[in-house]
Amino acid sequence: MAGRLVILDFDGTVFDTYAFYGDILKLLHARYQVNSYRFLQQIDRYTTTDDGGTYDFFGHVRATLPLPAERITADIKIALAGRNYVYADAARFLADGGGDATRTVLTVGEPSWQAFKFEFAAPIQPLTKLIIQVNKGDYLMRHLSVRPDGAMTVGPLAADYYREVSLVDDKTTTFEKVKPRAGLKLFRIKRPGEKYALLPAPSHVRDIAHLTDIA
Repeated sequence: MAGRLVILDFDGTVFDTYAFYGDILKLLHARYQVNSYRFLQQIDRYTTTDDGGTYDFFGHVRATLPLPAERITADIKIALAGRNYVYADAARFLADGGGDATRTVLTVGEPSWQAFKFEFAAPIQPLTKLIIQVNKGDYLMRHLSVRPDGAMTVGPLAADYYREVSLVDDKTTTFEKVKPRAGLKLFRIKRPGEKYALLPAPSHVRDIAHLTDIA
């Protein structure tokens, strides 16, 4: 039996999505005269409405700008080359070696867009990363396997069984269908200024301010 499996959400937990979007909108406005407010207002048109809603940035760009999405993508890569949008506490958390913990990333999103964002998150590159299109809590409950001795594993995220599994997310909806059990730890990270931080977490979920608060 291995030590701990720590499952990390990506957007808003490890990755500063607001800062990333802000820089992209500045670029689109400066280079292509895109109205940032109007662009943001259109996001819902390119987002699925199920609980694991996904935003199709490239589809949005193709529908909005008279240029190939590949051209826009190349411009973004050049403009943001070398930038890292991983939160400082997340970078420290990932740099400490983890002790007996295995860290993985579980994220909901449109696969090509999530993979594109990964390129601006250098500290997560060595980690196993899985992109899904359903609620993460539902996914965890469906794929959590428990042996008679209490050791746990989670489907394709890990090959070993662990004495403890932790799930960290900034969205409270992730935890609504996760049933408490021994060895399963749930953490809601509250990022300042994010809308999700204003919502109360379920009683079986611990609030933290930094990833380094996980214990």
